[in-house]
Amino acid sequence: MHAVGHHLRTYAHHNDLPERDAFARSAFNRYYYGCFLLVRSTLIEINVPPRNIKHAKIKDILRCDIEKKLRNAKLQAQRNEDGALVKKIEGGLLAIQILQKLIEEARAVREVADYKPEIEVAFNGPDGFSLNGLDINSAHRWEDTVRTLLASLKSAWRDADGCLSFIEKLLTDKKIPLAGPVIQDHAEPDRFVAFIFASPRDDQKKGPSQLTLSAISAAAEQRGIHLGFVLIDKKSEEFDGSIKALLFTKFQNLIRNSFTVVNYKRASIWVEPKKRIDPKMIEEIRDFLNEFFALFDIDDVSVFFTQEENIPTPTVILRSLRMLAPCSVASLSRSLEEKSYKVPNEVWMAHALDRLRKAGSVVRKANGQFFLSLEGLRRLGTEKSRVSPDVKRALALGKKDS
Repeated sequence: MHAVGHHLRTYAHHNDLPERDAFARSAFNRYYYGCFLLVRSTLIEINVPPRNIKHAKIKDILRCDIEKKLRNAKLQAQRNEDGALVKKIEGGLLAIQILQKLIEEARAVREVADYKPEIEVAFNGPDGFSLNGLDINSAHRWEDTVRTLLASLKSAWRDADGCLSFIEKLLTDKKIPLAGPVIQDHAEPDRFVAFIFASPRDDQKKGPSQLTLSAISAAAEQRGIHLGFVLIDKKSEEFDGSIKALLFTKFQNLIRNSFTVVNYKRASIWVEPKKRIDPKMIEEIRDFLNEFFALFDIDDVSVFFTQEENIPTPTVILRSLRMLAPCSVASLSRSLEEKSYKVPNEVWMAHALDRLRKAGSVVRKANGQFFLSLEGLRRLGTEKSRVSPDVKRALALGKKDS
């Protein structure tokens, strides 16, 4: 509707035709209907029956139904000392007041455009035109204003209407335990994420099933809620997978990999960037991870960035492997740590060795031990001196045999 209104506005403004008055009136009409349909869609989304949504009833629905419920919710939030919710509801109430005035203004000029031809459109040269004192440029801005107001209204309504408790009930009814509170995306207030425990199922997979989660999401969608899930296993390695997924989604252009170890109430996360990250972004990532683990009452969170630590490079790993091979991931990790290198954990080391294997620099034996390939030896080279790596390798073998 807005696009049609814009086309009619442009045509009426730039064409000096006998019908330009009719085109101008139709522009006001379409701009109004665009706003009406936006409001109608939102009211249906928050469970106002469609048959009740008529042009003359919009103001009453906003004032009597929506505003009344929000005011009651505000009183409850004040009693609960929930300052954040009070502030959000106040924003919704202000949005209702402005929205009522805008819709009334738009509806009034639409009625003039449709039913009062004796009130002529005033064409104002380069400034466009107006009807009954309302400028067409103001009407053009209605849609953006209405969208902003409705977003504030929906955010307040969903919290006041108990969206979080509704989601929790959906999960409880399906006997799905929450691993932490349901989180609302403040950038998109109709989006929520539920952290749920992944538990073993009879078919040896980790539940709940995708079919169950899809059914819950569909039930939430009927209420205008977009619900996503993050499965958390009580085991540390599943935390590792979940952190990877969250970081790759939120900071996909910055992070190559991450490794997480959780021991009871303590979490250590190693983040491997794709490029050097500036200090401000590092703090943002740290804050994000602290907020995530706070959901599980884990407040001892250490976040390390490989760009800040003495992490062994591929060349350092190959040099150590030449001395120790064949050796396990654990042995190589211990050896590097003894040389004052920071090894995030054995998972990190396994990934590093796997990358070197794919590059043709190392070979993995069936028993899980690693040694250098010919390509790896060529890559490192050698030298003729008492500190030659080949001499060091011979000495290392001698120590193993003794």
